[in-house]
Amino acid sequence: MVDVSHMSDKSFFDVIGITKAPVIASHSSVRTLCDSARNLTDEMLNALAGNGGVIQICILSSFLKKAEPNPKREKALKAFSEKYGSWRAIKDEAKRNKVREE
Repeated sequence: MVDVSHMSDKSFFDVIGITKAPVIASHSSVRTLCDSARNLTDEMLNALAGNGGVIQICILSSFLKKAEPNPKREKALKAFSEKYGSWRAIKDEAKRNKVREE
């Protein structure tokens, strides 16, 4: 099974052009609804259907609607990443709990 989520448009069409197996877009949405590079265009959806593939619609808000700029949130995220790096980088549960308390 080939997953085309996170691919560029060119890579998506390259895969559709060479694979004989149906493909899946395991966590994408529709670019017509929300103009995100991670969403599929109508042309991509038609190619996916022609390939016998499927799309699993991702219902995270950033895939469904364009987020309005939020300077306060962006400032807080920047401060967090400067202090801790990414949330995923904090593996120790005790440290995660301490960060949550701050």
